[in-house]
Amino acid sequence: MMLFKPQNNKKINLGHIALILCICFIAFSLLTQIFIITHTNHDCLGADCPICKQINNMKTLAKQICAAVIAVSAIFITLSLTLPSANYTFFDIFFANPIALKVKMCF
Repeated sequence: MMLFKPQNNKKINLGHIALILCICFIAFSLLTQIFIITHTNHDCLGADCPICKQINNMKTLAKQICAAVIAVSAIFITLSLTLPSANYTFFDIFFANPIALKVKMCF
């Protein structure tokens, strides 16, 4: 039993997905910086100040997301530079299956 039945007439447009992810990343970065700028000179309540904790959490999350973006970009650049010489594409490696490769399975 298949949980997800693929639709032949509807193809996923990877360009739209990439655009949505880029917009989300830019919105997150912009809103994080706006929050940090507007709350930098707040009335701090001491060691357990919730605003200071939130600012630190946002800085940490922003650093982690930037590190992930840099890592994925490095992997993509490395694959895009090495795979054309081997006559493979990026999608051949990650989305390869026997049907796509037209491999006949013999038992």
